[in-house]
Amino acid sequence: MPTFIPRVISQQKKGDSIILTVGCISGDGWEQDAKGNYVEPAPSKYLKVTLRVSGDGYFISAIQNTDAPETAATTAPKTTEADTTLPAETQGEVQTEAPAESETQTAAEG
Repeated sequence: MPTFIPRVISQQKKGDSIILTVGCISGDGWEQDAKGNYVEPAPSKYLKVTLRVSGDGYFISAIQNTDAPETAATTAPKTTEADTTLPAETQGEVQTEAPAESETQTAAEG
């Protein structure tokens, strides 16, 4: 039986209750990156846990399986700018404007 590590993904307050979305991370799914640091895996299952007020604290009143929460991208997509600088030997050879009409006619006639 696998061991899970709980991670609170979100919480929502409704009246005197708090509804937690909890991600359950498998204890055997951890890996190491190239530097030897442990990389936390994505949760393999999710639970909704309802907490209710009781006297001087809260108690768990319900636990339900749920689907993974929808998440929006938090970082903008990575974009790169094209290198527009030409090597020095080709800069003089590149024509950036169309030739004047008289230059085109002269070349065609000659």
